[in-house]
Amino acid sequence: APEYLTDLWGTEACSFIDRAHAQPFFLYIAYNAVHSPMHALEGDRGKFPMVVDENRRTYDGMLLAMDRSIGRVLDRLDRHGITDNTLVVFLNDNGGGGSTARYAAHSRNYANNKPLSGHKFDVLEGGVRVPMIIRWPGRMMAGTVYDRMVSSMDVYPTLVHAAGLQMPKGQTTDGVDLIPFINGEGTSKPHDWLCWQNRSWLPKTEGGYGVPTLKVHNSAIRKGNWKLVRFNEKIGSDDRSPDWKLYNLSSDIGEQKDVAHQHLDIVKSLSGLFDDWRSSMHPTVE
Repeated sequence: APEYLTDLWGTEACSFIDRAHAQPFFLYIAYNAVHSPMHALEGDRGKFPMVVDENRRTYDGMLLAMDRSIGRVLDRLDRHGITDNTLVVFLNDNGGGGSTARYAAHSRNYANNKPLSGHKFDVLEGGVRVPMIIRWPGRMMAGTVYDRMVSSMDVYPTLVHAAGLQMPKGQTTDGVDLIPFINGEGTSKPHDWLCWQNRSWLPKTEGGYGVPTLKVHNSAIRKGNWKLVRFNEKIGSDDRSPDWKLYNLSSDIGEQKDVAHQHLDIVKSLSGLFDDWRSSMHPTVE
């Protein structure tokens, strides 16, 4: 019988480890869960009878399947005795897709990002703040919580340096090796600031997904606990102004209180930094 796709990824990953464990290897597993289309095994959904909402129960079942699959992969590392010599990184690519009509069926997964605001396609915290877990027994202290800003851009240089290699000459990247920072080998931070920019999507076409356009939908920059956010257009019934909004994440993680008018100097500084960053980017290919 066909295997549930999330379980299949685990099966194939374990098979790869069986073949490659005697030599250095790189394994990337891009789980479909908990992305739409939403579908879970009935046995997994049945483990959450306390969840009244049917969509959320499906979500939980999909999450359980992913957890089970990851557990199998980690167990396979143990079986071959390579756990202590294997760097494992787990992270999500974006926040949950939400459940309102604003999100087309192909991106709606009934996630709950509270207490954060926003979802997938947003530059609000609910769209860009995601889990990142790194495990490397013997090389990284277990249970460490690192609270400085990091990015998925950092995964590439982190893995390169962990393998004892150097970044290719002439190649520039905004990412950095995270291991020294997480291990407390220095007092600096990986990023002084980070920028995000999201472009609009054309409506889904028959038989396919929407495609990105050149029109910028929303933008943000964060430096320390200050975060500047701008929405350039409305989506559906969203009532969003195109003006820059400023939030202090240390006291307002839900980005509910715009304090731009009280801190015009910070708005000017961060917006200028954002404009400089944007002008340094390579032109978008149309």
